[in-house]
Amino acid sequence: MKSRIKVDWTLILSIIGGVLVILSAIANSIKERKDKKEMKFKDERISSLLEQNANSIQIAGDKIKEVSHLQNKVTELQNELINTSKEILQENKNISDNVTGGSSRPVFAIAFLPYKKERMFDNKFSIVHFDVVNKGKYPIRSLKIKVFDNQSNILDINPLNSEVSSLVIDETEFNRDFYETTEIETLPQMNYYKEFYKGRFLKKLKNFTYIFYVYWMNDQFQLNIEGHYDEAKEKFFVNKISVYPEPINFNPLEYVEVLPENVGEPLKKYCNPVAGESQKMR
Repeated sequence: MKSRIKVDWTLILSIIGGVLVILSAIANSIKERKDKKEMKFKDERISSLLEQNANSIQIAGDKIKEVSHLQNKVTELQNELINTSKEILQENKNISDNVTGGSSRPVFAIAFLPYKKERMFDNKFSIVHFDVVNKGKYPIRSLKIKVFDNQSNILDINPLNSEVSSLVIDETEFNRDFYETTEIETLPQMNYYKEFYKGRFLKKLKNFTYIFYVYWMNDQFQLNIEGHYDEAKEKFFVNKISVYPEPINFNPLEYVEVLPENVGEPLKKYCNPVAGESQKMR
C-alpha cells in the first residue's frame, strides 16, 4: 500500500517568496550599482565637460586679451603714424615757410633826425629815416620797396641859392613823382632792422606824405605815412598810417613803429609797447 506524502504548500510558497525577495534584492542591488556607475560616469563626464569648458573659456579669455593687446598696439602704431605724419607735414611747412617767408611780413620804422651839411647842423631841414624790420618767425625773401617821396625831390628841383628862410615854396610846382626802389634779397627773422631809405624834409613845408609799394615772395601792400611838423613844439608828428588793402582789425602801429614823442593825436589810441621799439633804429 503506497504511502502518501503531504505537501506543505505554505512552506513551498514561503520558500518561493523568500527566493523572489532575494532575487529582487539582488536585482535591485545590481540596478543600484549600475545606476551608481552610470551616475559616476555622468558626473565624470559632466566634470570633464565643465573642465573643458573652463579651459575653453580661459583660452578664449587669453585670446581676447591677446587681441585687445594687439588692438592697443595697432592703436599706438596708428597714433604714432598720425603724429609722425603731423610732424612731417609741420616740417614740410617749416621748410616751405623758411623758403617763402610764411606769415612773416615787413614792418617799417620811422624816425626824424637832424640834418647835417658840411659838418654843420641846419635846423631848417630834417632827415626822415626809415628802417624795415622782420618780426616774424621766418626770413622775408625777395623784398622790394618802392618809395614815393616828393618832399626830397623839392630839394633836387630847386637848388638853394639864397637863404632858405626866404625861399617861397609852391607845392603845385613840385608835384613831380620821385621814386626810389630798394631790393633786399633776404630780410632775416626775429627783429632784424635794416636801413633802406633816408628822405630830406624842409620843415617849412610842414606836411609830409610818404608812400611805399611793398612786394615780397608771399604778398604785397601799399603803405602811406602822413604827418606834419609843429613849429611851436619843434617836433614831427605822424598822424595817419594807411595800408591797402586794409587788413582786418587793422592797427597802424603794428605796420609802422613810431617813437612815442612822434605819435600824433589820431594815432594815440593805438599806442602800445611796439611803438617804442623804433628806438632800436640806427
